[in-house]
Amino acid sequence: MDLAGSQGVQVGSGNIQINNYGAGASRGVRRPWMAPARSSVVVARPALMADLLAVVIAGDEAAVEVTAAVEGAGGFGKTTLAGEIARSSSVDARFPGGLLWVTVGEYASGADLAGLVGGLCRVLSGEPVTESDPMVAGGLLGSLLDERDPVLLVVDDVWRVEQLAPFLVGGRSCRRLVTTRNVGAVPGGSRRVLVDEMTVAEAVETLTANLPLPTAGAAGLLRWTGRWPVLLGLVNAALVELVGEGASADEAVVWVTRQLMAAGPVAFDDPDAVHDPVSRSRAVAATVEASVGLLTPEQRGRYLDLVVFPEDVDVPVDALAVLWGASGLGGSEAERFRRRLVQLRLASGRFVGGQPALRLHDVLRSYLHVAAGAGGVADAHRRFLAAARGLVTGGRPVDTGDTPSAWWELPGTVTGDYFRHHLAYHLTAAGAGDEAAAVVCDLRWVETKIARFGYPVGIEADLARVDTPTSTVLRRAIGQAAHLLTPLAPGRSLAVTLASRLGEIAGLEQTVAAFRSHLTGPRFGLAWPMPDLPHPAHLRTLTGHTKAINTVAFSADGQLLASASDDGTVRLWEITTGTSRVLTGHTDIVTAAVFSPDGTQLATSSYDRTVRVWELTTGTARVLTGHTDVVGALTFSDDGQLLASASDDTTVCLWEIATGSRRVLTGHGGGVSAVAFSPDSNRLASTATDGGVRLWQIADGSCQALAGHTDVVTAVAFSTDGQLLATSSYDATVRLWTIAPTGSTPAVTVTGQVLTGHSDMVNALAFSPDGTLLATAAGGNDRSVRLWDRASGTSQILVGHTSGINTLGFSSDGTLLASASDDGTAHLWNLHTGTGHRLTAQTDRMNTLAFAPDGTQLASAASDGTVHLWDVPAGLLHTGAIPTRRVNALAFSPDGTLLASAASDGTVELADVATRTGRIFTGHTAWVGSVAFSPDGLLLASASDDGTVRLRDVPTGAESILVGHASGVAAVVFSPDGRILASASDDGTVRLWDIPASITRATSRILTGHTDWIGALVVVGSVKLAV
Repeated sequence: MDLAGSQGVQVGSGNIQINNYGAGASRGVRRPWMAPARSSVVVARPALMADLLAVVIAGDEAAVEVTAAVEGAGGFGKTTLAGEIARSSSVDARFPGGLLWVTVGEYASGADLAGLVGGLCRVLSGEPVTESDPMVAGGLLGSLLDERDPVLLVVDDVWRVEQLAPFLVGGRSCRRLVTTRNVGAVPGGSRRVLVDEMTVAEAVETLTANLPLPTAGAAGLLRWTGRWPVLLGLVNAALVELVGEGASADEAVVWVTRQLMAAGPVAFDDPDAVHDPVSRSRAVAATVEASVGLLTPEQRGRYLDLVVFPEDVDVPVDALAVLWGASGLGGSEAERFRRRLVQLRLASGRFVGGQPALRLHDVLRSYLHVAAGAGGVADAHRRFLAAARGLVTGGRPVDTGDTPSAWWELPGTVTGDYFRHHLAYHLTAAGAGDEAAAVVCDLRWVETKIARFGYPVGIEADLARVDTPTSTVLRRAIGQAAHLLTPLAPGRSLAVTLASRLGEIAGLEQTVAAFRSHLTGPRFGLAWPMPDLPHPAHLRTLTGHTKAINTVAFSADGQLLASASDDGTVRLWEITTGTSRVLTGHTDIVTAAVFSPDGTQLATSSYDRTVRVWELTTGTARVLTGHTDVVGALTFSDDGQLLASASDDTTVCLWEIATGSRRVLTGHGGGVSAVAFSPDSNRLASTATDGGVRLWQIADGSCQALAGHTDVVTAVAFSTDGQLLATSSYDATVRLWTIAPTGSTPAVTVTGQVLTGHSDMVNALAFSPDGTLLATAAGGNDRSVRLWDRASGTSQILVGHTSGINTLGFSSDGTLLASASDDGTAHLWNLHTGTGHRLTAQTDRMNTLAFAPDGTQLASAASDGTVHLWDVPAGLLHTGAIPTRRVNALAFSPDGTLLASAASDGTVELADVATRTGRIFTGHTAWVGSVAFSPDGLLLASASDDGTVRLRDVPTGAESILVGHASGVAAVVFSPDGRILASASDDGTVRLWDIPASITRATSRILTGHTDWIGALVVVGSVKLAV
């Protein structure tokens, strides 16, 4: 079936079309087929077509990032060839999930690129995508592709690696066809098809299409076009135009040849000259001049005015009428001139928003920029904007000295939408940077653009074009709140949401105040800051993994971050851009990833029983086999010559990196859980699930068993001077083993010190860089970090996490300690001040974290498959006590001026409603489930799972501890006269406490009768109590 004539349903801005047909459509399933319509005669290139088609429809289902890359210089026909592939009946049959097409272009990046990715997501799901991070949007696209039958994804006109990266996420059954002029933009291993100049026969056919007969002179034109398809098309259009006006074919050839010769010596006498950029540029200029020569001088000027339009954009005829209207060409006359440009191949015909449109080939757009010069381009933009201002003034003339136009009042038309998409581009190109900044930072513009298009991605792209303090802050804030910024009902709900999300952000006070001054009518406002505002230190979220992430590691130079996931993949993230490469090969969960000391290699281990060593420059890997069970831990020696792997098969393997040879170290009675080299690389320590610790001599493989732990040993580390070995265990202890000098016998003085204090399993440990401190982290019910002083053996307890802690690590200078927990947070601890700073990202449990080598960034990874990057200095500026993860109860004082909150971390906070300042009361040792004010507001009672009630004097903070319950206290309530306080407990009793003038002399009466825990109390009347 030839799909060239399929009719499309327009999607997005008009640069894509969906044709719904075939078996999928007959079942009511939305099957996209975004094959571009042919805009002109297409000459077959059978050799290239057959080669590319065979690769695209091959039955090999192995996961490949890019199935085929179509490469070649601009104008050589890459997009045309890809379009013919998309219209093939073989492709239609091969991809029941449909065909997606996206054109990227040279300048797409950031939010603009995310918008392109999100457009494909919307095609598949029907829902708008609000993500402005290209990789986050790419993760969504990958998930959608994974849910469908095989899809062919065509990514057209890619210029750079980071532009392609979002389209490579997920989609394991998806095939990707990429067109690019840059060989380095496509990953290694892809099948490459070079699109070069046409053959002589193909070129002659292109030159003579729609002409009466081939002419003898046509072949002579090849030396002027270099068999370059875009130039051949221009020359053919000129020939057809001249023949249509009465010239014979031979006469037309002579005329066009003279025009080309008049432009200078641009003939491609040297076959390689077509690959020379200078020769190509001169040939383009000469060929376009020959076609433009068929226009009147006035028409030529209007054609040059097209220089104002962005790359790869379909321009509706109504927008063209705005451009040309100043010179008297509007309405139907603008459409007639558009058609003439399309006929001459000086533009490509399109249809967008229910009306004709045109698009400029990037080769022709480049010509216009050269022809206009920098000053001419800016002048053209200014003229275009002057005409467009009439759209927001009702057609009234605009004085150039007026204040910036109210662009948020653009009409809801195709032309209005064009300017909503591209206004910031035109303003900056016109040199009106101040107006651009004023408009895109005005929340009226933000509101109306989101309301019109349904998502805020375009807003971030606008803000990226201007560089002001306000735009920088606003861009970040919009991105963080993007998931909430969609059209809302009723009325101005979106406006209120904008004001509430942005009103508490430093640097946006005046922007929000100005916006609020324009809001009319009744509306809700905030008395308190929004509780889910993003943490100020949160830089970005890296998405792409589809399952939990088990480890992250920075390269030595801090430029790369590796992550290993349950989805069986490893990702290498560029820290500066957030883009990633996917390393595939493991066939099961990836458990560990470590960089070699020189940063050239990455080692990974997996449930598939293998270790892989990746060469980072090429992406290739060596597979190290030999383990017979899960490989769970890896470490490089400091000299980079050895790699140790630990396995559930009870062995440790030592691999020589240079040769790949291995030694197997046996002796453990359970799975090996952790391994660590000594700083001099002469020893290796290993721990196991049977509680065993072993210290191996690398030279001869001998070992010494260290006994003492009674449960699984979870972690092991050497001090930086190599004199101590630390191990942690599920038995709630940490052990320090003194290491004898190399060569001594025995290697370890087995008078190891036992560090006690944790009350539950110890999951992680780490020495400070100077070796003076040892940090340990506990799980279960302990949930604390302890800092042990190596000299004295004493410890400091750091509390704040509300669930078990999984990992921790020191910054390179030793001043900071980071911990990650099942509570979904990472904590930054300042070891000089002892203060903690909670980093929240509204995510799942935090499994792992790592500091960048320079200590300025922290990466944390979660069970939901996300990696979060944090700005460490910004995290430390977020001062104050670590807030609790969970608030269990709230109570207002009788006069409404104070708010008390009870939290899972055992604290009670008393906050002033007006000033938003507060006092935090500590003392309870378990979660607090209930708080209550006395009727006069002078007393505050709190009930805790620690079995106590605390009664506080609100003015002074003095307190009394009411003890007597034998289990956790669930509720407290005052009598109406304030003389009695009732408390209910899990012990099945209610206690009535007499509250005298001095709260320190409270006494109680016990009410019994319940046989299980009591969860609530209420006073009925003056003295009766219902429970």
